[in-house]
Amino acid sequence: MEVLRGRKKIFFVSLFCLFALFFAGAEDALSLGCGAYGRCEWESAVLFFKKAQSLKMLSDEAFYMLIRSEVQLGDVQAAQDDCERFIDSFSSSAYFPYVLYQNGKLLHQQGRNERAVMYLWEFCRKNPGSFLYANALYFMAESFFDEYNFDSAKSLY
Repeated sequence: MEVLRGRKKIFFVSLFCLFALFFAGAEDALSLGCGAYGRCEWESAVLFFKKAQSLKMLSDEAFYMLIRSEVQLGDVQAAQDDCERFIDSFSSSAYFPYVLYQNGKLLHQQGRNERAVMYLWEFCRKNPGSFLYANALYFMAESFFDEYNFDSAKSLY
């Protein structure tokens, strides 16, 4: 009986989100996306941020939240595609270094190691004091290792 109640709740919440998404304007979609993000409701956040994006109302901060939501959902390809769009659109954003790092990590997860190294190296070059610097070196080493470039990988581990 509890399982049935849980499924009904999920159904009605999903139905509400779809209804709200259909009728939401750009500002409403952005506000609903931020609210869903704050509640860790990743699927809803992605839907609302995508709606705001389609209406050309996505700030760099909201775009970053969209990427983080896609990562939390495990949608590696969508997150990586949006990283590329962010990098092309918001090069002076405060979130730019984090997206640069995230893009390199996502490329590595997809097995696109040469491109991963390129983005991770760019991140390290521009952000030597970042708390993500060691992680970027690690993912560069992993990318080299996966390509059987053991000498380069060894120098980074």
